[in-house]
Amino acid sequence: MLEGFGKDPIVGQPWNELVWLMERPEVFYTFQWAQAVERAYSESLTPFIILGYEFGRLVGVAALARMKADSKSLSFLTGTTADYCDFLSAPTRREEFVGAVFDELSKRQITTLTLANLPADSATVTALRRIASDHRYRFFLRPAYLCSNVLLGSAPERKSLKHEISSKQMLRRNLSAMRKIAPVAFHHDTRWDEIEPQLERFYRAHVSRFLSIGRSSNLALPGRRNFLHELAKLLADEGWMTLSRLTLGNLSISWNYGFRFGGSWFWYQPTFDSSYERNAPGFCLLSNIVQTACDSPELNCVDLGLGTEGYKHRIANSTRQTLHITFHSRYVQHLRTAMRFKAATMATTLRPVEHVLRSARSMASRLASRRRQTSTIGLLKWGADRARKSLVGFDEVLFFHHSPQTPVLSAKDFTLCPMDFDLVGGAGITYVDESSQQYLVRAAKRLKSRHDQGFVVLSRDHVPVHFCWVTEFEGFQMDELSRTLKAPCSEALMIFDCFTPPTIRGHGFFPAAISILAHHLHALRKSPWIFAAATNVASRRGVEKAGFVYKFSLGSRRVFFLKQNRDSTPGSQPAPVHLISQS
Repeated sequence: MLEGFGKDPIVGQPWNELVWLMERPEVFYTFQWAQAVERAYSESLTPFIILGYEFGRLVGVAALARMKADSKSLSFLTGTTADYCDFLSAPTRREEFVGAVFDELSKRQITTLTLANLPADSATVTALRRIASDHRYRFFLRPAYLCSNVLLGSAPERKSLKHEISSKQMLRRNLSAMRKIAPVAFHHDTRWDEIEPQLERFYRAHVSRFLSIGRSSNLALPGRRNFLHELAKLLADEGWMTLSRLTLGNLSISWNYGFRFGGSWFWYQPTFDSSYERNAPGFCLLSNIVQTACDSPELNCVDLGLGTEGYKHRIANSTRQTLHITFHSRYVQHLRTAMRFKAATMATTLRPVEHVLRSARSMASRLASRRRQTSTIGLLKWGADRARKSLVGFDEVLFFHHSPQTPVLSAKDFTLCPMDFDLVGGAGITYVDESSQQYLVRAAKRLKSRHDQGFVVLSRDHVPVHFCWVTEFEGFQMDELSRTLKAPCSEALMIFDCFTPPTIRGHGFFPAAISILAHHLHALRKSPWIFAAATNVASRRGVEKAGFVYKFSLGSRRVFFLKQNRDSTPGSQPAPVHLISQS
């Protein structure tokens, strides 16, 4: 058994020889894949590699791992990164090797073994059913993912498939639309010196794409990016790595981080620039991969991997099932696993129940986050204050105007840029705290709608330090007061939804950003306005520091569910700001 295996070539070569003996060799089973996982995730897991030898020859590998927080639970080492995981051996010796693995697990008193993404057509499944009970392990088996495949078939079938794809009206229409913008080209990079320069842009596009649909990309996490970097380098050295790209002129707008191995071309981690979503660049790239594969005799399949996205069904002609199997030595743990799965299954079939559970889970997460930041008493006071304000209260919003004669604040240290998906993706990688991610989700959705104009202020070293939005004053929906605004003049624009990530607050980025933005709007012959809640002292101070001048306020008194508007006279002064100094 090995706990960490580094660069040991004595293990690596025979390990990969076993991969080629598998029913279906997969790149996920290789020694290089296991190496990349160990290098990227060494802080959270320890490899637990069981090797089977016969007369000094390696005949079996079980690449497992244990989380450092739980020494009695094991899972596949590559379970969170690989689309397929399995025990490695010749199929005819699988049952014998699996039995030896369970002997070792029993000897070491392992209580839980989790096997994710095990192919249902693997000889391992039959072996596990026969062996687990002999070692007093109870197992729970459930379907995991149905993986779509494009089987290429014979030469006539390949020709027919290629013609069918190339003649799709959707594909032809989107390619034609993009060619009107710039020349379209497809690239399939296989060398590390070609791949490495493309990875950062790929990461940012993936993060921004997920933000635009209200989700967090796993590439926002440094561990996942480190893993893909290590993996690409290791696989490129063996000729198994392929980073595919669709370019529009000199700009890459769609990517697939994939592999060509064992007769399969793998669609592993794709993404595209959300600015071009209307042209379906991801589907165009996938179509090109399938057509290219049809012309490659060494390939027999394009594997579309985990997930049931609709576009896969439009092109796939086969599927492959994976399983999730959990083994427990204790009956109570086994029962808990089975009940949790059945409850989750029932919730997904009853949409209202699933919605309630998701909302409750989200609320619990927010409460837990606030609890970590304060005491239990502080949390109770916060809850009571929220309840009181929701029933009885007075909301007042102050409006400020910026004059073109006001000098710009700290412009030399910052650069104002229009917000785009690449900048949002970069910010999603830089700022991973919950409030920043929530803001960036909102920003990405606004970019998709193209209704408002977003801006990012970059520091001297090109790091985004502040975000803000501009829209027409006329018709602006003031959510705080539940009312629609009338513009004081036809050129009036509203600056709104300004945000500085929590980790860099306190450095004056907000006033500098809105000052630079205001002068940018003046150059366009527009009239900049901004607002702040009367109770938000920090925001009012930043607005005034940037040179904005108070003009009027709007208010709303709330008693239970009744509201009454209360507006100030233009030119009247707001309530004074009371500052408390701290020694």
